[in-house]
Formats: sequence, structure tokens, C-alpha cells
Amino acid sequence: DRVMLEVERLADRLKGRLAVRRRRERRGQLDVRRTIRTAFRTGALPVRPVFRRRRRDRPKLVLLCDVSDSVRMAARFLLVFVHAVQEIFALTRSFVFVSDLGETTELFATHAPDRAIALAYGGSVISVASNSNYGAAFAQFVARHRDALDARTTVVVLGDGRNNYNEPNTQALREVKRRAGRLLWLNPEPPGAWGFGDSAMKLYEPLCDEAHSVHDLASLRIAVDRLVRR
Repeated sequence: DRVMLEVERLADRLKGRLAVRRRRERRGQLDVRRTIRTAFRTGALPVRPVFRRRRRDRPKLVLLCDVSDSVRMAARFLLVFVHAVQEIFALTRSFVFVSDLGETTELFATHAPDRAIALAYGGSVISVASNSNYGAAFAQFVARHRDALDARTTVVVLGDGRNNYNEPNTQALREVKRRAGRLLWLNPEPPGAWGFGDSAMKLYEPLCDEAHSVHDLASLRIAVDRLVRR
């Protein structure tokens, strides 16, 4: 549909912009002192600039997506986007959850995004019939997949933080933050709704490096630009 085409166009623009930036980074930064020393030694005219090379390792990405009914459309946008830009990252792993958490990395590696998303929503990875339980999902991630996290890893949680009054388990999310390089949260609800009713966002937000409201293409564009910035 039109929205998904816009998401794919956004991914293409982002990849192009990053390609230009990385070409500049590979070239390096002008080293004035070495340039002058080289010119004096050789008497070379014109002066040949010497660049200081800077090695940058590609970041890793871990995506934790709530696929309950309340955030399903936003989760679909992000899953398609991440599939489209995975080459930006050295390693991308994706997980979906409602109450239980399951990995979808292999699902996206072997199927087109729409098919992979349909399978995930159809219960091929986890039961999608239960009520959201963020605390339980975070606990499962830390217990089973903490090895996915290191200083190069950006973790992105997509969800509304509505925990159905279950134990929020902020300690598990704090452990994710401690092990990862960055923790971002994308929430399809406006900030004014965070913390009301069964929303645990006011407990989760302080543990994140950044938390963004993502409710349309414009806000998605801002959020994914932050996602790939280092």
C-alpha cells in the first residue's frame, strides 16, 4: 500500500545518505601536521594532503517489537523498515512479543517482509492471543538472549508500554540498558498518554537513551534517523 511504499522510499533515502557519509569517513580527516611535514621533506608542490584514517565498526541492531493488536500497524512499519536497511548494520536480530517473546531473525532471512510479518502475526513464533506483558517479555529476553548485547548494539523497543497492570520488571530493562550501547523506545502513542491507565511508559522512559512518539511517517522519519546516528 502507499504507506509501505513510503517506508521503503525512506529506507532507500537513508541508505543513500549513509553511503555518502561513510565514503567521507573512509577518506578520513585532514591531518595538517603530517601534511606539512611531508611537504617539507619532499619539497613537493603542490602540497599533497595527508588524511587521518578513522576506523568505524558498523553498529549492531536488536529490535524488540510488541505485536499486540494496539500497536500492530506501527510494528509492521518498523519491521519492514529494518528489513530494508539491515545492510547498514553488522548484525540485525529481531524479536516479537506480546506476553512471550520469540526471535524472528531467521523468519525475515528466509521470507519476504510481508510474508514474514504475516507468519509472525499468525502465531508461528509466539502466541498472539494473550494480553501484553512487557515485564515477562523483557525477563525472557535477558534470560535467553543477553549474549546479543554489547557496546556496539543499539536496542530498539517498539510498543505502547501498556502492561495490563502486570509487574513492569524495570530491572530487566535496566540490564538491557547496561549491556547495550544505546536503548531507544518508539511508542505509537502521543507522550500525553504515557503513564495513564495501564501504561508503564513513565517507568520505562527514564531507562532509555531516547524515547520517541512514532504515529505517522514524519515522526517515523525522525526516529529512524536517530536510529542510525552514532
